Amino acid sequence: MTNQEAFEKSVRHVMSQTRQCGDSNTCFYSRGQEACAIGILLPPDVRASMPSNAGVDSPSVKGVVKQHLAGVDGSLLQALQDTHDQVDNRELEDRRELFDRFQVIADDFDLRMPADVVRT
Repeated sequence: MTNQEAFEKSVRHVMSQTRQCGDSNTCFYSRGQEACAIGILLPPDVRASMPSNAGVDSPSVKGVVKQHLAGVDGSLLQALQDTHDQVDNRELEDRRELFDRFQVIADDFDLRMPADVVRT
């Protein structure tokens, strides 16, 4: 997977969510049909086995990410996850903030926003 592919998949997924996939201290790499910004990039069986209390920097998560997302810049993954984690709500104003943050990430990593994701 390339940086562009990972970015597009993650952005499309997060922008389609009606709520953050997690709670105040826990990321859900997978919870039913939901997944976080990094979780959506992993194969379904892999993300289903991820510990929900493990942060992106935990050794277990780093190992899985390295194995399955070796072609993706770790700083990009961190930026995508941070954006997912920092914008709790998916109301219109927050969706605009998400879009704007993703646009900054695109600019920082020389990526293109997915054409089908627009700022509403």
